[in-house]
Amino acid sequence: MDTLNATTPHYVRCIKPNDNKSPFFMDPMRAVQQLRACGILETIRISAAGFPSRWTYQEFFSRYRVLMKQKDVLHDRKQTCKNLLEKLVTDQDKYQFGKNKIFFRAGQVAYLEKLRSDMLRMACIRIQKTIRCWLARSKYLRMRASALTIQRHVRGHQARCYVKFLRRTRAAVIIQRNVRMWAARRRYQQQRSAALTIQCFLRAYTARKQYYKLIFEQKALVIQKWFKGWQARQRYKRTMEAIVLLQSCVRRLKAKKELKKLKVEARSVERVKKLNIGMENKIMQLQHKINEQHKDNRELSERLNVTEKTQTTEREKQNREIENLRRSEQEARVKAVKLPSLLEQLSFLQHELDNTRREKDDLEEHTKVYKEQTLQALEDLNMRNSLLIRKKDELSKQNLEQADQLTEIKTNVENAKRLEKDLAEERSRYQSLLSEHLHLEERHKDATDEMNLSANQSSRKSGHKRTDSNYSSNSSEFSQSLCSSEGEDGSKQAEDETQATVDLPILLKLQRRVKELEQDKQSLWLQLDNREEAQEEQAKRQELESDNKKLKQDLDELRKSLTNEDSESAPPVPGSLPYNILLEHLGSSNDELEMRKEEVLLLRSHMVRQEALKHKDSVLGEGVNLDLSEVPSYHDVDKSTNIHTLNEDGEMWLAYEGMKETNRILVCQMQEQKRAGQEDYKKLLEEELMEQQEQQVQTVRKLTKELKLYIKKVEDLEASVHQKNKAPVTTAPVRAVNITRKEKEYRGMLEYREGDETRLVKKLVVDLKPRGVAVSLIPGLPAYIIFMCVRYADNVNDDQRVSTLLNSTISSIKGVIKRKGSDFEVVSFWLANTCRLLHCLKQYSGDEAFVTHNTAKQNEHCLANFELSEYQQVYGDLAIQIYRQLVKCMEVTLQPLIVASMLEHETIQGVLGSKPTGLRKRSTSFPDQAVTVEVLLQRLGGFLSTMSQHGMDLDLIKQLVKQQYYIICAVTLNHLLLRKDMCCWSKGLQIRYNVWHLEEWLTEREMSDCGAKETLEPLVQAARLLQIKKNTEEDAQVICTMCSALTTAQIVKVLTLYTPVIEFEERVSNTFITTIKNLLKDRVESTTLMMDTKKIFSVTLPFTPSSVALEDIQIPASLNLGFLARI
Repeated sequence: MDTLNATTPHYVRCIKPNDNKSPFFMDPMRAVQQLRACGILETIRISAAGFPSRWTYQEFFSRYRVLMKQKDVLHDRKQTCKNLLEKLVTDQDKYQFGKNKIFFRAGQVAYLEKLRSDMLRMACIRIQKTIRCWLARSKYLRMRASALTIQRHVRGHQARCYVKFLRRTRAAVIIQRNVRMWAARRRYQQQRSAALTIQCFLRAYTARKQYYKLIFEQKALVIQKWFKGWQARQRYKRTMEAIVLLQSCVRRLKAKKELKKLKVEARSVERVKKLNIGMENKIMQLQHKINEQHKDNRELSERLNVTEKTQTTEREKQNREIENLRRSEQEARVKAVKLPSLLEQLSFLQHELDNTRREKDDLEEHTKVYKEQTLQALEDLNMRNSLLIRKKDELSKQNLEQADQLTEIKTNVENAKRLEKDLAEERSRYQSLLSEHLHLEERHKDATDEMNLSANQSSRKSGHKRTDSNYSSNSSEFSQSLCSSEGEDGSKQAEDETQATVDLPILLKLQRRVKELEQDKQSLWLQLDNREEAQEEQAKRQELESDNKKLKQDLDELRKSLTNEDSESAPPVPGSLPYNILLEHLGSSNDELEMRKEEVLLLRSHMVRQEALKHKDSVLGEGVNLDLSEVPSYHDVDKSTNIHTLNEDGEMWLAYEGMKETNRILVCQMQEQKRAGQEDYKKLLEEELMEQQEQQVQTVRKLTKELKLYIKKVEDLEASVHQKNKAPVTTAPVRAVNITRKEKEYRGMLEYREGDETRLVKKLVVDLKPRGVAVSLIPGLPAYIIFMCVRYADNVNDDQRVSTLLNSTISSIKGVIKRKGSDFEVVSFWLANTCRLLHCLKQYSGDEAFVTHNTAKQNEHCLANFELSEYQQVYGDLAIQIYRQLVKCMEVTLQPLIVASMLEHETIQGVLGSKPTGLRKRSTSFPDQAVTVEVLLQRLGGFLSTMSQHGMDLDLIKQLVKQQYYIICAVTLNHLLLRKDMCCWSKGLQIRYNVWHLEEWLTEREMSDCGAKETLEPLVQAARLLQIKKNTEEDAQVICTMCSALTTAQIVKVLTLYTPVIEFEERVSNTFITTIKNLLKDRVESTTLMMDTKKIFSVTLPFTPSSVALEDIQIPASLNLGFLARI
């Protein structure tokens, strides 16, 4: 078995060793007879006579690159191989050159392998020679360096001894010299000290005399300095008092002027008081404030007088003190000249004694203060210590509580993850069932067509037509929308269209019932959670709208009054009705502005409180609540239709009960997602409120500006009247007026006649070419046109038009996908348009969850008469079907490129890229051109650019990229597990290099968060498994921990297939494989070896609102839709 595992056999023939079936006994004659009977000896003889060994030029170059020199390597691989063989093998009959391969006779590959092994052996000998030379030379150099160091240390010791002798002799000389010097220096210092003491006493006497003289001069300067500073401060105070007095006078004059203005305004506003009684209170308050200001002014003036008097008295006192100081200074100078030097010395000593006493007193006071401070500090430290201990206890309690909360949160998060996994599995099951249902539906449609044809033929023969009894006539609108067929010729279908009534399967009925119950559940939750907030917000909106209406009515009244009282002889004067109305509106507009500002502040504070409450009651605080008692009971649902009658055996009832159980679990799983959506909805509502308030403030500002303009016009009229009274009356020519045409305001609808649905669908779906639409027009244009037609049918309140238009679009899209399912551009185009039409149905449905994303104009365009939630589900199922078809189309395109680019192509040439000997040579998928990773990435980039041109949602593109990467990983890993020539160390390096290219492509397109890297994890782990050590038990444990994405069967298969490329590597032993199996036996996983390449991840279609305004969309002439008219 080891020999068999060492090769790659494709045909195994068992030979009986003997006829008795005894062990360890070989009958050679019987074995030769069997080989001759099987024809094996003849095949060996034929293969030996011909060319049994065959190599491609690339494989031959990769293997025997060692036998060439650098100058022999040419750009043309074929010519280089020919030159090498002509040089190595002289007999040209031993080999032949083909178009893609080289053919060798028996024994030539062994000869070339011998040359290669000899070359490698010579290279090893050369490497050993150089290494041994290097080791001997390094040993010699170390010995030489050690001898030099020994010589250096000996010579250094001798030199140190000689230096020590020289230092001792020199030290003796120095000691003698220093002793003699010390004796002479001592005599000299005694004489010098005596001279210095004499000089010191003399100089001290003269210095003291000079010091006392300087002290007297300094004190005189200090007195002068303080006196001049006092004079400067007095001058500054006088100037400041004068400036303050002037300022108070000027302010008093300004206040008087403002008072006069206010009095004039109060007199002119007396008539306004009759219209607005509330203004009297404000005027009284203003008068009261003016009286208080008058009182304050009087008190300030009295204070000023008192301060002036006190300042004059202080000035007189200061002048007297200055004169006294001058006299005392003159007396001091006279006395200072007369005092003798002895009195000066006594005063100096007394001054020193006083200073020492003062310093002593200061030190005693400082010690007392220091003791008190230390005692207080100790008390404070004790208090702080007790507080810190209390805080420590509180923090420890909080830490324990937080730890408990964290454990609860972790458990809740784990439960949420489990529920999300279950939800994803249910979604994938539903989508797979949907695809199976659609496949069965197509088969059923084909069968019905064949039966109808056979029935028509039989009716022509017998004149009697019989209908099939297996199909019931009770088909719902949902089944009609799914099962309506479309022919290739649109005109014939419009004339001879007959919709076949097909009964819906049981699964879809159950699904519809489950979704109705989910909608009831969602509506109840939304009503319970959002009723109070909605009422408050509606009340605020109504108040703001009523205020806006009042302001607009007041403006209209003002305009009417201006137009009624507009006469050439008597324009409005500052006492007339329009003037008073203008003043009243000015005051009211200012009050309204202040009120709006206060409301904005209150709303902001309310928003902040709501955010705080949200954080307090968030998921991290409460955890995931999965109480099944909150789920509404199914007994309250109308049971008019008896479910038991659907199936006599009771299977229908069991399926229905199972679906009810799954529905309850799914509702509980979706509660957290609903809460998150409600929080986002509240935030968006608050932002809308803020925007509306800002708009209302802007409207108020505009109204105030218009009022000011009207006031200016009134003043201009007054001025013109005065000029007319002064100047002679002249007739002015009439001013020319320009008449502007109003622009049409489109409503975002397309009008069409009844019966034009098939024509519209044929032009817009069947005959449309995606390439021209995607390049020249806006993305999603067919979806917008269909939805604008649906809006027109809703506006007309014609349910037949809506159902026929939507059903015909569904059937036509299905027909296009059925005919052109292999064209990637067509499938991508209609997936993008189907999703856009689904988003439009949601965006303009009027639901609160979708209205928040719209503008005010888009909310006006919402559907008014019909509720199309069932069609939303139908279009969602259609989008899932197109998505799965798009995945299949991508898989067909990518599958031939994956193996050639990820496994077969070798970017690293040489010894590492060589194949093991004795293996069967495989031809590549693309012999003419090398398929590299760049080719694969170019194809992926083409897919991405096509989808982005079609306007596909970014989330959907990310899911498709994840599916593409899964296909690449599954196909590559499956081929790696099936091919023994790929299981080597160099191929693992190549795979990791290619995977790095794929990851870089993701980061360049900013799609690292789409989950595609995680799908490549099994391939990355398989590449690491090929490169890691595989000898000891520690290596086995490392492999088990590293290969978490691979199954046990896959790990064992890679290890058994692993073949060393070079002779210096070793094969994986059987004991190592058994240890791996023992370590992985407790792992719970699937036993399958291959990855499922047909697996398709469950797709989600998140809602993405459109910012395109329907009223701005124009229909291009290239679509030939002249029968549609914009309204």
